Amino acid sequence: MHSYRHISVVHSRSMVPVLFCCWMILQVFTLSVRAQTPPLRQPIAFLLSATTTLVALDDPAEDPDFKEGLKFRLGQGMPVDEAQAYSRFEKAAERGHVLAKAFVADQLFRGSGVEQDQQQANAVSAEILDELTTLADAGNPIAQQRLGQMYRLGIGVDPDPEVAFTWTEKAADQRDVEAEFWLGNFHQQGFGTKQDEAQGVEWFQRAAEQGYSEAQYELGRAYVGAKGVEKSYRRAAEWLEKSATQGHAGAQALVGMMYRDGQGVEQDNGLAFKWFEQAAEQGEPIAQFCLAVAYESGQGVEQNDELAFKWYLKSAEQGDSDAQHNLAVSYAQGSGVEQDWKLAAEWFEKAARQDNPRSQYILGVMYRDGEGVNRDAATAVKWLRKSAELGYSPACAEVGLMFHQGNGVERDVETAVTWYRKGAEQGDALAQTNLGFAYLKGLAVEKDPATALPWFKKAAEQGDQNAQYWLGAMYHDGLAVDRDLVQAAHWYRKAADQGQAEAAAALTNLDAEGPASIDEVEVPESDTEETESANSLVLSIACVFAFLLFGKILSSIFGRKISGARGCLTCCILIFAITVALTVVLGIATVVRRPDAGSEEVAELVSGNIGRVLAELIVPALICYVVLRLSGERYRKTKPAEVSEEGNSEQTETT
Repeated sequence: MHSYRHISVVHSRSMVPVLFCCWMILQVFTLSVRAQTPPLRQPIAFLLSATTTLVALDDPAEDPDFKEGLKFRLGQGMPVDEAQAYSRFEKAAERGHVLAKAFVADQLFRGSGVEQDQQQANAVSAEILDELTTLADAGNPIAQQRLGQMYRLGIGVDPDPEVAFTWTEKAADQRDVEAEFWLGNFHQQGFGTKQDEAQGVEWFQRAAEQGYSEAQYELGRAYVGAKGVEKSYRRAAEWLEKSATQGHAGAQALVGMMYRDGQGVEQDNGLAFKWFEQAAEQGEPIAQFCLAVAYESGQGVEQNDELAFKWYLKSAEQGDSDAQHNLAVSYAQGSGVEQDWKLAAEWFEKAARQDNPRSQYILGVMYRDGEGVNRDAATAVKWLRKSAELGYSPACAEVGLMFHQGNGVERDVETAVTWYRKGAEQGDALAQTNLGFAYLKGLAVEKDPATALPWFKKAAEQGDQNAQYWLGAMYHDGLAVDRDLVQAAHWYRKAADQGQAEAAAALTNLDAEGPASIDEVEVPESDTEETESANSLVLSIACVFAFLLFGKILSSIFGRKISGARGCLTCCILIFAITVALTVVLGIATVVRRPDAGSEEVAELVSGNIGRVLAELIVPALICYVVLRLSGERYRKTKPAEVSEEGNSEQTETT
């Protein structure tokens, strides 16, 4: 708070000296305890300030418009509103209020709340300089703070950091809230004094505790990364939210990001969207960009490409390069707007001129391919190289290709390999593949397949089809690695699935070398034989029980046990016939698919399948047939006797 605001205006003049004395004693006592300067400095400064304040009570220039202007400027009891502040200051300035004129000049110079007019601002400041200096010398904190800003910005005077710091420090010592805020900035930036970020944070703290939203905003930011204060997302969120609640657009944008990312607060996309929307409506470009991203992704709000485009456009028109890039992508894809490659190229170029590496990369590719712009290999190289120099790894690979092919630039394989290496070390798959190829073939480097192998592996694991093909080839030929047809087939197949023609051809040739080469699972031979034997035994036992059950069902239906045996025999015949037919078809398909397959291999395949069916199905069925058949014979031998005895009994009863 400004010191003169601590005194209430009284109607009785007789009470003024009494109130003044009480106020002065209280202030001197309070600040003497907190003072960081020599003991007498604070009392003297406050004595001068109090004298000025006492005079101000009877000064007709101290009018309500000026006070209202300060409230709107500082956000005291109302949201910060620079336009309203300027309107009030202008009214007071028309009545000759010197301090109001100083604020009018400040807002004209910055174009805050009024159309910018630095020439008029300089004229007003030069006009009031002497009178303002007199007030400042008399200890008026607002005059001191205004002089500090005039010398900081060079409004009506030559800029002078040391003079600006001196006047600002004098005002801050009297608890002028704006002076405290700017003194914090001066210490943080080393403006007019030795840089001391910790001291800067202390001054931000003082101003923030008085409710000044700008100071709360800077204090919140300081807790995220300034030196001299322990990093704390929680405390950062607390101060930023206080500033955001007062309408500070920058703070609202940061609070939105913290809710979006769950930093210092519980993650909440809905609250993030709310803060982004409030800041975006105030014209904050970062918030407009974040709001567009929320609409595009559907985070915290229903997905809407049209509204995403609208906010990308607003942010892009204010110069945000990320928004310009995303706006260009929207035009290129026709997302939320009609597709237009020409407009896409224009926005990509705007972002590229602001050193947006992604836009530079895409713009280079567009010039290379002639999409949305006239094909121009030299311009393509220019933009791709700018992007690569900023560390964008996909651009490194493309620049390498341009040098390798001599496209838009003189052919230089050595330079190409240098760019491949830069991109590969940053993890770009294309660059890794091309660097591996250079080592494999000895292009501008010593031929070294052992060095090529790990680069191919890294790129192949990222899904690069050419790297997958070359890795398969190295396993196939045993080049810098033990020959492994299983691994060769694995990587060939991955590349072929993506449409790599050479890999598809290599896979076909590899298939001709034998079934083992395309088996994806490596199992030791001894383990495989034991497993297959165990599986056959289990299957045979299962078949025995199945056929017995089948026979019992048939016996129950037809009332004769012998029918079960006949049913099993029928099943045996059918299964064997079907197996032979399918095996013959399999043999014919093998010959058609692999003309080079030998007759012994085909015969082994056919006989192996037939043998497996005989062992696992037919033999159990025959066993069941024999069991059921014998059971049926026993049935015929015992049944007539039982009937005869029953018949004799009936005859006896009749007789």
